[in-house]
Amino acid sequence: MSRKPKQESKDPQPSLDFGRLYLVDAEFQASMLPLFDAYTAAGNIVAAGATGIDKADLPKMFEPGSGRHLRYKAVFQLGAIASYELRRRALEPLARCWGFGICEPEPMSDKERADRAEAALMALGPIGQQALRDAMGGRR
Repeated sequence: MSRKPKQESKDPQPSLDFGRLYLVDAEFQASMLPLFDAYTAAGNIVAAGATGIDKADLPKMFEPGSGRHLRYKAVFQLGAIASYELRRRALEPLARCWGFGICEPEPMSDKERADRAEAALMALGPIGQQALRDAMGGRR
């Protein structure tokens, strides 16, 4: 008696759903990596100053099993000193876990750019106002 060989599917290993808890853990780890990169890029002293966390405790917060946890407020504070790319990489796993996506910001229109530049110059006081008059060549 011979056995019939199994017909192989095109997808030899379908993706497995390990459950919500696994997803949360995986996304948490994916978010901690760019936060650690932001901490590393800034340096321990700068990151400690930005977060208000002792410079000896801060590196331990990135060590699994250390018993130290990164405060949620510190995540915001690290993000404020991180590059755009690191902030995006840290935020994407949280957005995915919560069912959202991250998209690129819409580009500004020429009018909005001009309005913002003018407002910034006007906020500088007389020096900014003079720079605006010089840039416009007397025209409005």
